[in-house]
Amino acid sequence: MTESLLDHLAVRQHCPECDPQQVHSKSVKIADRSFKCFRCAASGGLAEGLRLFNIAKSIQQPQQKTGNWFDTAWTIYARAATHAHEYLLDRGYPQEILNLEFGWANKASALQDGGLNWQQVEAIGLGSAQSGRELFDRRVVFPIRNTFGRITHFQARSTDPESKCKWLASKSGSIGGSSAPISNALYNAHKLKHWAEQKQDTILLCEGISDALAIGCMGLPAVATFGIQQLNLDRHLELADFNIIAMYDNDRHALGTSKLSGQPKSWASMLPQLAALQRQLVPGRQVYVLEIPAISGVKDTFDLCKCLEWDKAALLDYGQLKSQTLATKILNTFSIDSPDLIKHLAGVPCTPDQTAIVDKAIVHQGGWLNAIDRAFY
Repeated sequence: MTESLLDHLAVRQHCPECDPQQVHSKSVKIADRSFKCFRCAASGGLAEGLRLFNIAKSIQQPQQKTGNWFDTAWTIYARAATHAHEYLLDRGYPQEILNLEFGWANKASALQDGGLNWQQVEAIGLGSAQSGRELFDRRVVFPIRNTFGRITHFQARSTDPESKCKWLASKSGSIGGSSAPISNALYNAHKLKHWAEQKQDTILLCEGISDALAIGCMGLPAVATFGIQQLNLDRHLELADFNIIAMYDNDRHALGTSKLSGQPKSWASMLPQLAALQRQLVPGRQVYVLEIPAISGVKDTFDLCKCLEWDKAALLDYGQLKSQTLATKILNTFSIDSPDLIKHLAGVPCTPDQTAIVDKAIVHQGGWLNAIDRAFY
């Protein structure tokens, strides 16, 4: 998959760094496992070239005017951030949380009080003039940035323990008139370029902002999806040059309710996504799975970090001991007579013993999947 993309990329493209609105001539040439913009001199290797192609073709940038309103909204939320300090510390985060990026919506008219009008608030998906209320009220607000650092969404957590909706996101359709949902985004995507420059070869993939914040408090690189539905992880080519350790929540399907009875909900949905992501990584990079331990009171990455008393070395030791390859997780999840076993393992690195199991599964299933490209390597 990567090689075929490289062949396609040997053409000129608009540069999202200096020409996001595509108003100038195409100035980027992507070829020979590298790219270079002849206007702004932006350059990089394979992962950066894939990132440019992905964003130039698949993600609409905010319109300049709308982008300014995102920035204004964030300025309003960020200058009230100190009001969220006590809440985050009370939740159990260490002092390092205060160094990360968050803001505060003190009431349902914070943006209007800060200078935005209803047209602007509606344009960025943060309220409705008809309802007369802004979306966020007494919530901790987090900006969602794309790989260039531009804000495309906001997500906010309620501080009310009785709230029926802990998390709210700015409405889809707020990105320059496009319909891109927040599920297309990655929290901390704007840090990927910096991590690549710092020669980080492994990042953690979490289920939500709370988990990525917890990992960030321990000084480790982490991105987060927004739940587990409709993620299309294979579209995030900016992840192509990293090893990925997926850490998803430990909640399970109720016993006796389905074929998935007792299995973790997240993994049942995530394995196809992770397999698709694996097929996008450059050769030599892999997706690994790190399950949250079945300990009372520990259901997600945030809980695990608290349980380990925010000890970075302890978390690294746990990861070294308990992480498993994606192929191992798939083989442990699906039975030999399940078509999903073969489908999900296509293109996933396997050991010779694991490949033998897949061959046995194909025979067991009557060989009906022989037409699938089983690109084991």
